[in-house]
Amino acid sequence: MIKICGLTHPEAVQHAIDAGADAIGIVLAQGSPRTIRDPRPLLAVCKGVVRVAVFRAYTGQPVEGFDLVQAFAFDEVPPLPRLPAFRDRTAEHPGLTEALAQGDDTPIGRAVLDGPGGGGQGITAD
Repeated sequence: MIKICGLTHPEAVQHAIDAGADAIGIVLAQGSPRTIRDPRPLLAVCKGVVRVAVFRAYTGQPVEGFDLVQAFAFDEVPPLPRLPAFRDRTAEHPGLTEALAQGDDTPIGRAVLDGPGGGGQGITAD
């Protein structure tokens, strides 16, 4: 599955879908330069793809119109399936291997492994 995340304009979302994206991540995390206050215009373009609500931590925010909730931490159980995200080995966000070793109860059928600086940095996660 290819997920394109952080797009802020409907035209860019449509280009990603036309290029073959399977999922579109819409950043709802506060404080990000890519935060979308009203996701409805982007969601309206997301035809035939998985729509992912992207947070740093999910604390019960509304996720109407989305298919999955992606976050590094889930303080509350979302009303949609989770897409857990892991950063490359920081104390705040353990890597996937460390999370599994800690007995994380997240069902790992799918996950996002983010680079050390977070998404969109162009830094590989080895």
